[in-house]
This record gives sequence, structure tokens and C-alpha cells, in this order.
Amino acid sequence: MGEVIDKTILSDEECARCIYSPFHYSESKNKLKREAFLPKVGDDCISLLRLRYCDYDYCINHGIKNSNPPDKIFCVIAVLTQNILMSLNRDFETDDLKASIVYSPMNGNDYVDTQIPVYVDDANVSTPMHADIKYNKIVKIGEVQTPMRRYASELCKRVKYAKISDIKNGIWYQKAEFDENNK
Repeated sequence: MGEVIDKTILSDEECARCIYSPFHYSESKNKLKREAFLPKVGDDCISLLRLRYCDYDYCINHGIKNSNPPDKIFCVIAVLTQNILMSLNRDFETDDLKASIVYSPMNGNDYVDTQIPVYVDDANVSTPMHADIKYNKIVKIGEVQTPMRRYASELCKRVKYAKISDIKNGIWYQKAEFDENNK
């Protein structure tokens, strides 16, 4: 067996979010939408891939696999760290809103028991490098979500992101902001 996936997400560990147009990204404005970091109604988490255990090619293939053209087209990878969320948590203390990146390997659409060791090459776990941004609140239908929307909007400003066609060339948007917020 290969390397065991560490259950601890390091503060500077980069995690990738697959971004889909038109839900998460505005092609005309070349800009992330806050919806990229908002959970669905009834949920409190958002899927990520830990770059410590996979590369951008894996992320691209994962994003393409989960596309559903023409309604859901994979187009961008956004990268964030625990440091960025901790900084945002401080900024949103008065709203009692927090988020963190948590270990959450998956097999298909099901979460794997986090008490058992999961290996990078585990045949029983389809996405061992999966993690989640987990909020301390569940999105409920009919409930005002203004603080969470503001949090997600601010998160969009602090992550770095690249169009799929630009990743190989190292062209990242907001890289300076990412570097500054990842201290």
C-alpha cells in the first residue's frame, strides 16, 4: 500500500476547488462568483481536492468527469488554504460564522469512515484526497444567508484561480492576494 492520507489539513496546505460555469464563474467578467463557495441548501460543506495528494491533471480530469454540458461546464480551478479561512473567520467573528477545511475522503458519492486509515492508492476509496470546506452553519431554505454570502464573496477575493487552459502556463489570477492572505 502507498502513503496514508494525513487526517490533518496543514494551515498552508493547498486545496483545489473545481469551478463550473455558469454557476460558479462569470466568463464575461473573468471572475469567480460567490456561489463557488456556498453550500447547497440543506448542507454545510463544499468539496475540495488536496493538492498534497494529487496534481492539477487529476483535478482537471475530476472536474471534466463531473461536468454536465451545457448546463455545468468545468472551466477553472480555485486554490485556497486553511490560513485563508482562518483569516476570514477572524474577519467574520461578529457574525458567528466560521469555516475550516476538513479531511473527508469519498468513495463515489459516499463519505468514507474517517476513523479508518485511507491510502493514496486505496482501491476501496475513489477520492482519497477529498476534503471539504465545512461551515459551522447549515444552509436552510427560507433563512437569510447574508453573512454566509458575504463570507463567500470575500473568499472569492482571497483565493488564486486559473482557467484550465492557463494552468500549464502558470497563469494564475489573484496570486498576489493569495500569497498575502496565506501568511
